[in-house]
Amino acid sequence: MIASRDRWEDGLRSVLRRGIELGEFRPVDVRITGIALTSMLNWAYVSYSPGGELPVEQLADQYVDLLVAGLRPR
Repeated sequence: MIASRDRWEDGLRSVLRRGIELGEFRPVDVRITGIALTSMLNWAYVSYSPGGELPVEQLADQYVDLLVAGLRPR
């Protein structure tokens, strides 16, 4: 379980570092941002309720928008 988590975190941090290098993401603390994004994604199921306010596709679109738009350079 720990090895799987470490692979996920390493991959996510690599994506963040590369995005920063390419200017796709604004400079952020990669470790803290990775923790924040992982935490957000780990709790996404709490926001979803079948038959609730949003269909799962719209909820996913809003998460993606928040994740990506929140990293765009100013």
